[in-house]
Amino acid sequence: MARVTVDRAAAKRAQITKAAREVFLERGYAGASMDAVTALAGVSKQTLYSYFPSKGELFADFLDGEVGHLRVDIGSPSPITSTAQLRSTLLAVATALVSRFMRDDTISLLRVVLGDAYRVPEVRDAVRQVIPNQLFALIEAILAAAAAEGVIEPPQPGLTARMFIGPVVSFVVLDGLLADGPPRAPDAHTLGFVVDAFLATLAPAGDR
Repeated sequence: MARVTVDRAAAKRAQITKAAREVFLERGYAGASMDAVTALAGVSKQTLYSYFPSKGELFADFLDGEVGHLRVDIGSPSPITSTAQLRSTLLAVATALVSRFMRDDTISLLRVVLGDAYRVPEVRDAVRQVIPNQLFALIEAILAAAAAEGVIEPPQPGLTARMFIGPVVSFVVLDGLLADGPPRAPDAHTLGFVVDAFLATLAPAGDR
C-alpha cells in the first residue's frame, strides 16, 4: 500500500510539473499563474499547493528539473584514473550540454527565463541557484574524482569549474540564444579543442 501511495504521489507531481513547464514556456514567469497550472494539470488548488506552496518554488523545481536532465545524460562520475578518461568525461559533458541547451525548445525556454530574470527577483534567484550550482557541481565532482586518483592536483572548487563551463556555455549564448536563426551547435572537433585547452590549465599530479 505504501508503495502505491508513493507511486501515486510521484505521478501527481510529474503531472503538475509537466503542466507548469507548458505554462511557464507559454507565458513566462510573470504571466504564469497557479490557476493556469491547476487547470492544465487537472488538479485542485489544494493539491498543487500541497506539493508547491508558491509559484516561486514551482518555478525553481521546474528549472531544476530542466538542468537536472543533464546529470541524467552524463551519469554519476565514476573513478577517473587517467588523463584520457578525464578528457573523455569532460568531452561527454560538453557535448551533452550543448546538445541539450541548444535545442529549439530549450533555447525558447532560456529566452523566457532570462527575460524574466531581469525583472522578477525570485526568477533571478532561481536561475542563480539552479543553473550555476548544478553545472558547477557536476564539473567539481568530475575533477574531484580525477584528483582522488592522483590524475590531477586538487583544483580550486568553483573557480576551476567556471573555467570549463564558461567557454562551453558561450556557444549556447552566442550561437543559440543570440543566433539569427536556428541554434548552431559546435562540432566535436571544436568541443575537443575547448576541453584540451581547459586540461592544459590543470596541474597534473604526474605522468599517468
